[in-house]
Amino acid sequence: MASRTKSNGATSDTSSTRAAVGEERAETRSQASPLPLRVLLIEDQPADAQLVNDLLGESEDVRFEVDHVTRLDAAVDRMRDEDFDLVLLDLSLPDGYGSFTIEFAAKFAKQLPVVILTGIEDESLARTAIQVGAADYICKSMLGEVHLARTIECAVERQRRLSRLAGLAPDRGLPGVNDSLYDPVTGLMSEALFKDRLEHTLACSERNQSSFTLLALRLNELVEIQSDHAVGELMSSAASCLSRRVRKSDSLARISRDSFGLVINGLSEFAAVNSAVGSFVMSLSSVSLPENALFAAEDLSTSVGVSIHPDNGNDTATLMSRAMQFGFATARIGASSNPPAASA
Repeated sequence: MASRTKSNGATSDTSSTRAAVGEERAETRSQASPLPLRVLLIEDQPADAQLVNDLLGESEDVRFEVDHVTRLDAAVDRMRDEDFDLVLLDLSLPDGYGSFTIEFAAKFAKQLPVVILTGIEDESLARTAIQVGAADYICKSMLGEVHLARTIECAVERQRRLSRLAGLAPDRGLPGVNDSLYDPVTGLMSEALFKDRLEHTLACSERNQSSFTLLALRLNELVEIQSDHAVGELMSSAASCLSRRVRKSDSLARISRDSFGLVINGLSEFAAVNSAVGSFVMSLSSVSLPENALFAAEDLSTSVGVSIHPDNGNDTATLMSRAMQFGFATARIGASSNPPAASA
């Protein structure tokens, strides 16, 4: 299934036409029509651009329409006149490199999810781009190995789900995206997708000799609640609270009926981990309790498990097993919650 590539020439669309097209695309998507995902590729190397186009053309589940420009100024013009679902950005361009391109990545990320394309020598820049808002990055040397289409789908869908949780957008699914990858109640990643993201993070960390932290957060009393509806309300409210503290570079998922999983990139120091745990637990003080709940607010608590790569393991199974031991002290959920202290 071929994707379509445009040249980086001037466009003739007007602002009013763009608005009309955007409304039409949104309406059509709400009816589950198989519209393609529109990707703006900013890449000055013809061979790399062709490879991206070929890889996306091989996607069987989602169609892609690729608009290709070679410069940042052309990208700005194109985004002004047309609607896109995602930006695929090379960090080394004729009119931008290094911190200058990072600034543009941050600007693009305010409008759309951004996935960075990078060479090995620029991976530190790519991680900086993640910190300022980019959704993900892919090393060009691995383009033939990673699932580029899936990375794009996940970035677009994650942005939509986070927007819905924040009340910024209606719940409109993307055509062809496998709903089993996302929890239908909270809108977060499913356990299966979370493990996939964990494997991706592990591979990147080992390649870059960097660290990350895996957290598991469990709402303890949910095991006593028989009503799936009440559990769903609690988990959905908790997901919204946690999502407000999660960076775009991190991964948050519902991994069981009563638990969340969270991968935090670039975090390994004990004091920083302890601070992050306290921050996430405190965010749960805003959880809304169902009116028909059979317990009081002071009876709802959470336990946290922590696993740090590479200190606690070098494979996903070991890291998950360590986190699911919930080695952090139990903490109450409520306005008077105190951050838990890490166990040895």
